[in-house]
This record gives sequence, C-alpha cells and structure tokens, in this order.
Amino acid sequence: MPARNEYTVGTGSVDITPSLDRPVYLAGFAPNRTALEVLHPLEVRALYVRDRYEGSVCLVVFDLIGFLNPSVERVRKRVRHLLAPERVIICSTHAHSVPDTLGLWGKAILGIPYRSGVDKDYLARAEDAAVRAIEQAVASASPADLVAAKFQVPDGLVRNDRKGGGSYPMAFVLGVMREGKPVTALLNFAAHPEALWEKNRAVSPDYPGPFRHRMADAGIEALFFQGPLGAMLTPDVPRDSNVEARREFIERMGARLAELTRQALASAEPLIGPVRLAARSMSVANLNRRFTFAGKVGFIDRPIDNGLISTAMAFGCIGGLKFVTVPGEASPEVGHELYEACGKGLAMVLTLGLDELGYIIPAEFFNLKEYAYEKTMSIGPHAASTFVKIAYALRRECLADEPRSA
Repeated sequence: MPARNEYTVGTGSVDITPSLDRPVYLAGFAPNRTALEVLHPLEVRALYVRDRYEGSVCLVVFDLIGFLNPSVERVRKRVRHLLAPERVIICSTHAHSVPDTLGLWGKAILGIPYRSGVDKDYLARAEDAAVRAIEQAVASASPADLVAAKFQVPDGLVRNDRKGGGSYPMAFVLGVMREGKPVTALLNFAAHPEALWEKNRAVSPDYPGPFRHRMADAGIEALFFQGPLGAMLTPDVPRDSNVEARREFIERMGARLAELTRQALASAEPLIGPVRLAARSMSVANLNRRFTFAGKVGFIDRPIDNGLISTAMAFGCIGGLKFVTVPGEASPEVGHELYEACGKGLAMVLTLGLDELGYIIPAEFFNLKEYAYEKTMSIGPHAASTFVKIAYALRRECLADEPRSA
C-alpha cells in the first residue's frame, strides 16, 4: 500500500483589485497619490494545513500595505466555524502601489493629509475576500506531503538603504507536493515591495505579483509572505530608474525569485510531525504622538486607549518548519533576533503578521539620525525587545503542547 500522506492541504485565492470608478489612494510614499490604471491584479491567498491529529493552521496573505488587527479579528470571528480563530494567521505583503488600508495616504494640502485614504467599502470587500479565500482553502483540502527549504538570497536583488544597516539574506520555502510534484509554494523573503517607487500611479503588488505569475507558468500556485524588511531592505533597482525601467525590474525580480523557489523545492526536506500553534493577544504602549493624533481624528480606525494598542502574535510549527509572526516591519537586525527565538534552522519570520504597527527597530537606532523616519512610524523603542521576548515565550508554550492538541 502507498504511504499515507502526512497532511491535508488546501488553498484559496480571491481577487481584491480595486475598481477605479472612484478615487483609489495608493499607500506608501506621499499622500494624495491616486491610481490611474491597474498594472497587475491584487489578491488575497490562503494555505490551509491540517495534520493527522486535527491540528491545523491557515496562513493568509493580502497584497496590501498592512491589515490592522481589528480587521484581522473580524475575519477570524467569521471563520470560527471552520477552525479556531487564533489558528488563522493573516499577513500582508506591504506592497506600496495598493489601496490605503491604514489611513495615512489620503487627501492632502501641501503634502499634509487632512482625510483618511481608506475606502471603507473596499476594506469591507477585502475582509469578505479573506473569508472566502479561507473557506476555499478548507473546502479544497486533500491529502498531500509538505517539504521545506532554506536558500541564500543572491547579491543584486536586495540592498539596505540605511547606512550601516544589516542584511537578511535568508529565504524560506514551504512546498505542497502531490504525486511527487510541487503544486503550491509559499515563499518567505524580505524586501519592501516598493520598486515601482513614488511616481508610479498603477495598482500593483510590485514584485510579488510577477513572482506568482512565473510560478503559475510552471504549474505551481504561489503565496508570498514578507520577511524582516524594515529599515530599510529594498529591491536593488537603480535609483535613477524611470517608471518603465522599474516595471521591467519587478518582472525580472519576480522571475528570479520564482527560479530560486523552484530550485529550493527540488532539494527540499520532507516535513513530518504535528501542526502546533501558540498565540497571544496583548496590549502594548504607543509612544508615538503621530499615531495617537491619527487615531483621534479618525485617520487610523483603531482604539488607542490610555496610550495602549491591542495587537497579537503567534508562533507555530508545521512538522519541522517553525514560524513566528511580528505585528509590523521588523528590521533585519530584529529579524535575526526573532530567528534566534525560533531556534534557527527552518524558521520563518512573518512580518506584518496579524497587524501593522509600523517599524520595529532596535532601541539604540532611536538615537541615530539615519533612522529619523522610522522613529516617526514606530510605536517606540520598546517594541523590538517586547516582541522578541513574546516570541521566546510563545515558542516555549508551543513546543510544550501535546502533539494531539487541536
């Protein structure tokens, strides 16, 4: 008799490309940047994994700059009939040519925003799409094997635009195998999807879009999850490139990432063992007056009560592959600390996970002029140490679980 598959796996995908019949404020860079065309479609994709003991997780990723925790919780509640809410892990690619879902890039006068860029109807549509993608993933689940691999990011793809800034040259691949062939791949790779840059007025997920397209050409459905990109890992596109050259660059970058992913799958290790998860909701101090003001005037639609913001983290294992989420843009330096917290090896750091709280950089960076911008977009110097400590605690909790916990 053939060997029994170790896992049951399903996928889902729903289009979230905005209609341009009304203004679409593009996130990232300066406010008041509206979309004029669609270059690539936007999607939300889901990967559902269940082990032999009914332990499960659903990894979900949006082509959005960020998905705030209140939206995450609304989606989780709507699919609780399918799996426990904390087992739904929602992340964003952090693309910079997509609709504003945070509220910071709306109408402006002299560069100063005076109205949120969030279209509430679009945000509701995105939440609906996530629910449908999760439902598709669970409904389509069938026996499969899983494999995982780690590869080194070659020179020429990514640079750090901060003087003295670190690198994060590790990328990770989770592959779904049926009849010995890869049918789905999840790539965890770190670089801001901002290669199209500030003059771009076309909707696009940036390089993750061409990456998925090239993988599809090879018959493999792909998901892209962002790694420790903050402060300031960016695609290594020449700075003086015009819009057309930048469009060509993201096609080449997507093709290169697809090639590297397929190569990694060819030598990936099989995964065996239960799906485990430890999750925590918590309140953290917000020391950023800009965030507080944005909350008071309604730019950011989330409560900031007595200087505290509610957020969440998770640590999980799929057999021998570990992952930890962090609710913002961890710098590569913090990314390495989170990787250590996972125990190294096959361990994915999923940034923009379950929230978007801005930059998460080492406390000492707050004294450096090089990181002046990051300071304005961070909850404070305590964020990095707080989330690293929680990652260690969640790992201990996760690995202490009985294998048959659901």
